[in-house]
Parts: sequence; structure tokens; C-alpha cells
Amino acid sequence: MVRRVSYEDELQSQLHVSAMDSMDRDTSSTETVFQDGGMMNTMLSLSVVVYRHLILAIDVILFFLKALGEYIRLSYRSIYPRPLRSVSGEVVMITGAGHGIGEEVAYKLSALGAIIVCVDINETTCRKTADEIQRRGGIAWAYQCDVSKKEEVQELGRRVRKDVGDVNILFNNAGIMVAKQFLQFSDQEIEDTINVNFFGQLWCLREFLPAMIKHNHGSVVFMCGLPGHAGAPNMLPYSSSKFAIRGMMESLYIELRQTYPGNRLHLMLVSPFIVGTGMVKRHRIRFPGYMGVVDVPTAAETICNALRRRAAIVFIPEIFYHVSNFVRILPAKVQLLITDFFDTGIDPTE
Repeated sequence: MVRRVSYEDELQSQLHVSAMDSMDRDTSSTETVFQDGGMMNTMLSLSVVVYRHLILAIDVILFFLKALGEYIRLSYRSIYPRPLRSVSGEVVMITGAGHGIGEEVAYKLSALGAIIVCVDINETTCRKTADEIQRRGGIAWAYQCDVSKKEEVQELGRRVRKDVGDVNILFNNAGIMVAKQFLQFSDQEIEDTINVNFFGQLWCLREFLPAMIKHNHGSVVFMCGLPGHAGAPNMLPYSSSKFAIRGMMESLYIELRQTYPGNRLHLMLVSPFIVGTGMVKRHRIRFPGYMGVVDVPTAAETICNALRRRAAIVFIPEIFYHVSNFVRILPAKVQLLITDFFDTGIDPTE
């Protein structure tokens, strides 16, 4: 029996075949698009990886070039130091100006034309320093202040700005030192040492730094000491306060660098060993020819020259700069052996 195919059946069959062909073409096109998209994503990911590595390579190269340039600069400056800048007309505030290093620095900077603001807890010695500067033909003001007290420092700032103007150079010199074994300290001696040595510098910094930032001009000198670089027995509170000073200076430097790129503020850390100010009553020095007691005028001259050259770290005597940098890269026990070998330090007082 022959099956007859109508025209409509044949047309439907052709439409069905056409539809299937269309679906096949669409499926093929979709697969092609996905393949193309996957390839593009792969290329994009690869490009990002290459870009990141390229940027990292450039950063590494720039780092080494900058580091090399800094070493070249330091080598050059070791042979040809910076010229001494003028401090004429600068307003210099010196805490602890009634005696010792503060007094001698006041005389030397005044002789260079600076306007000196003498600050000391002892009004008599502070006035004496200011009077001597005026007798020599300089300009000086005297203010009594306990720098460990925030309120007194704030009042000092108001008076100085009214009488003299903004401070351009802050010399944080005021400090006290007691040499005893730790358990022999009284609570008051510990509090006084930390309050004067650390908070005294902190409150003065907070009071006078804003004007320096505003004018993008100024220097801050932080008095530290060798006990601020290596723990010292018989002076635990003093050593702790000086470690804090070093941390404060380094933190402030980085903060200013990040907040005010290219600023012209100058921070300097001064670390003397033993200066003949009378603060150290008993000491022992195995090699006095290399690391002996430094007289006050020599220490003051070193500090003033370093200030005028915008130095960052000053050791007195200078040999301790090299000793400190070398010792710090050695193992801890080797450092102790070196300490035993030099057998140098400050003994407790009765």
C-alpha cells in the first residue's frame, strides 16, 4: 500500500528541518562566542599579571637606584660637609638654659645672631644666662617654667609668642638623671625622670611645632643620650625616657614626611656619652683617649655645627656613631661581650 504524502506534510517536514538547522547554527555561534570570550578573559588576566610584575620590577629598580644615590650622597658629604647655615635672626628657645649644655649653646647661638629664649625651672640661673647674653650684646629673654607640666608649657607658649614671636628652633635640653639600681629608686624619682625627660619634650613639641609646620620652617633638637640607644644599668628610668625620645623623633619624622611631602622642617637627635656638666657623679671609662668625658664648650660647639648643617643624628664623641651602628648588627650575646670588653658606664651614686 502506497502512503500518500500531502503537500502540507512535506511543508511541515521542510520547516522542521530548517528549524533544526537554525538551532544548530545558533548553538555553534554561542559556543564560538563563549570560546572567544574565554580567550579574551585569559588574555586580560595575563595582561594584568604582566603589568603587575612590570610595575614591581620598576619599583625594585628605582629602590636600588635611590639607595645607591643615598650612599653616594653620604659618601660625598663625609668628605665635603654641608656649609654652615646662618641662624641670624632666628628665634631659638632652649629649655634647661640655666646651666650646662643649654647655657653654652645659648651663648654660641647668640654670638651667631640668634634671638635666644631661655627657659629653666630655676628662674635665677635662667635670668643669669639671659643677662650674660645681653651683656655680650645679644638679644635674650628669660622665662621660668617646669616643662613637665603641660599647663605651664602652654602658658609659656602664649607669653613667648606675645613677647618674641614664633619659635624657629626648639632645643629640648631640659632633663634630669639619677643613677641608682632600679629597686633603690623612689616612686617620685621615677616619675620626675619620665615627666621631665619625656613629657617635657613632648609638651614643648606640641606647643611650638604647629607654627613651624605653618611656615614650613624650623628645627627641633631632641636631647637623647647613649642610654637611648642601648640599655644602661643603674639608670633604668633615664634610659627608658631616652628610648622614648628616640622613638618620638623617628615617628615624627616619618609622620611629617608622609603628611607634608617635601617639607623643610629639620629634626635632630643628639646623643652624648658623658659631658662634664656635673650630672654624672661616678663613671668608669676603660679607653678615655677614645671615649672620655667631653667638656661642655666642645659638646656645645658640636651641637651648634650639626644644627647649622641640618644633621639628623649626632653622637658625642663621634666614635659612638660608628660603634652603635656596628654593634647593632651583631648577635645579642656578642653585643654583651663587647659591653664587657669596653667596661664603660655610669656607676650608681650613694
